[in-house]
Amino acid sequence: MTLKSKSILLILAIVCISIASTFYIAKLKFNYDFESYFPQKDGELEYLLQFRKDFENDTDFLIVAIENKKGIYDTVFLNKINTLSTQIRSHAAVRKIIVPTYLKTPVIGAGGFFEIPLLHTHDSNKLIQDSIRIAKYPHLSAGLISKTKNAVAIIIFNTQNIKKKAGDDLIDFVDAKVAAQHFDNVYTAGKIKASKIYVEKMQEEVLIFIIASTILIGLFLFIAYRTVWGVVVPLITVVLSIAWTLAIMSILGKDLDLLTSLLPPILFVVAMSDMTHLLSKYLEELRHGTAKIPALTLALNDVGLATFITAVTTAIGFVTLLNSTIAPIRDFGFYTGIGVFVAFALAFTFLPAALVLLPAPPIAKLKNENVFWYRMLQKLLIWICGNPYLILSTTISLVMVAIFFTFKISIDAKLLDDISDKDPLKKSVQFLEDNFGGVRPFEMAIYAKDSTSVMNYAALSKLNEVEIYLTNKYKVRDIISPNTFIKYLMQASNGGLDEYYKFPSKEEFETLLPKLKLITKRKEFAAFCSKDFSKMRVSGKIKDDGSLAIANKNKDLAIYLTTNGSKQFWNYQLTGSSLLIDKNNSYLAQSLIEDLILGIVSIALIIGLLFRQTKMIVLALIPNLIPLLVIGGIMGACGIHLKASTSIIFSIAFGIAVDDSIHFLSRFKMELRLHQSHLYAIKRTYLSTGKAMIVTSLILISGFATLLLSSFESTFYTGFLIGLTLLIAIVADLLLLPVLLMLFYKKSNKTK
Repeated sequence: MTLKSKSILLILAIVCISIASTFYIAKLKFNYDFESYFPQKDGELEYLLQFRKDFENDTDFLIVAIENKKGIYDTVFLNKINTLSTQIRSHAAVRKIIVPTYLKTPVIGAGGFFEIPLLHTHDSNKLIQDSIRIAKYPHLSAGLISKTKNAVAIIIFNTQNIKKKAGDDLIDFVDAKVAAQHFDNVYTAGKIKASKIYVEKMQEEVLIFIIASTILIGLFLFIAYRTVWGVVVPLITVVLSIAWTLAIMSILGKDLDLLTSLLPPILFVVAMSDMTHLLSKYLEELRHGTAKIPALTLALNDVGLATFITAVTTAIGFVTLLNSTIAPIRDFGFYTGIGVFVAFALAFTFLPAALVLLPAPPIAKLKNENVFWYRMLQKLLIWICGNPYLILSTTISLVMVAIFFTFKISIDAKLLDDISDKDPLKKSVQFLEDNFGGVRPFEMAIYAKDSTSVMNYAALSKLNEVEIYLTNKYKVRDIISPNTFIKYLMQASNGGLDEYYKFPSKEEFETLLPKLKLITKRKEFAAFCSKDFSKMRVSGKIKDDGSLAIANKNKDLAIYLTTNGSKQFWNYQLTGSSLLIDKNNSYLAQSLIEDLILGIVSIALIIGLLFRQTKMIVLALIPNLIPLLVIGGIMGACGIHLKASTSIIFSIAFGIAVDDSIHFLSRFKMELRLHQSHLYAIKRTYLSTGKAMIVTSLILISGFATLLLSSFESTFYTGFLIGLTLLIAIVADLLLLPVLLMLFYKKSNKTK
């Protein structure tokens, strides 16, 4: 069978696999669940899951804040709120709804039990009295009326563990009913709202990334190779690499999430890097007068091993993320690592087969095509040879400054850091924080010592002291606990007078006990106290001031609880979804260092096996560790916080950046084998690989630059920081690596 026939069969096989892959790609879904960012196999996660079984999920709610510019004490506005609430309550996914127009003050009197409405929605005169009463006793509105009295909040509790489709349906239903009422302004926030928005944005941005990457990289390819096939064939190869990887994800049951949605643009540039070195060497041989097939054979033999090694090092940068405790980060590392090898396989099968079938480009007619690159690199090398110590001293100074600022990096994150301040969801959360005290859940579990009851006066009295601290110092708003029911019972038993909404004295508590026993049997009470009275729940809302600020508040709370004697009566544990997401940040520094060390050691071993010299390992690593230090310094100087999204860039960037160094040193080793002198080998290596290194780096940087178009902060910083790392790395490879070879790799060490 001829080489041409083999190439045709190979391409047909690849086409068939690609057609089959479209079937699986069609099954791929976009999904986003912030709870997937919980640290896995963690004791606090297990505690939260048990806490939810005992009580309820702390995130299964939706808040709709509705603004009326004329003020809320308006009968027309309040009746529209009533109508809307009734409509929302009818939805099958709504468990319960809390709205100010439904609130009533309980009264237990001689005539029995009855309730007084908080707001008299049909009587303007009584509304004036209601407004005075609420202003005097803010607890009556329970965080449902804004500080400015021009907005009300409706809290919708959806069914527990609601599925994505049902959650989207509820959001669409609520949005439609709200829109029909034509309110002045509406602000909606909640887990299912965030999930819906994130997925919609991911779907939009994947398409934007692919289009932008195609245009940018196509432009670079045309500038570099000046032929149609030099653009079309590599782009087809890249598209196939992405398609195959996405099909593998679908087969293994993985959805696209915020991180894996970055896979197409990343594979775009990684696959193109493989092909650039192959094409550059192929064209170089053609310019030397070599025939098409021998030129292709020489190119495959010359760069094949080095490109495979760079594919391995790039994959290592991603695969080290499997060490993370966060599932989406592990999945991202795993599938992108697979994609890197898929891209390599297609670059060295489909691309060569296509080149066999295509006619050789008219290189001979373009004798001056490479003059610009040759002259530029030659001038740069002459300058480097004349200024080695200037380059070394500048590098050392830069590294020292970078190290200083690297120590200024802080670990901090907010729940909605990923989205722009201009996004409607972010504006809604900001409005709710400014006017209602926040939407971030605060959850605290109280549990008895030795499985005794916590429903006794001493334990509850001490809890009341803690709640005062939480309100005044921690700034928790709208606290609900078993004490809340006791305060309402105290008020109801005293004619419903607002001044009696308070924690009772011991004597008063004793008189309330018969009525309290009836309340403990209610479903509402069960959400805050276990049936055996061994566990209690303290729930509220806080502003999302960031994981660092909240961690400091938690430390202060721990100190307070140690000194105020609470532990004599009960133990406590802070819990909740938000707390677990924050806890990821406590893993970041350790995980970042572990991942990076694992990647460096793995890549060093591979370089050692390739070159079989310790000195080569050091020379390859130095130009690629410096960019990481510089990026760390930039993050510290610019106040870019370390969090889940930014922590992953170091391992990824190092794995990709080291590729050019490996190609450079591989060619240097080959030149030494030809018995060239030490300096002549550097010159030949620099002039022959320089263009491919620059073109590859420009393609990689431009590919990651497309991520700057993202409205997600994590995606933006991934593109910005990795792109900047690669830019610094190529400068280090072009300036520092030749200096290191000149000064520290002596002629006596050449490979024979």
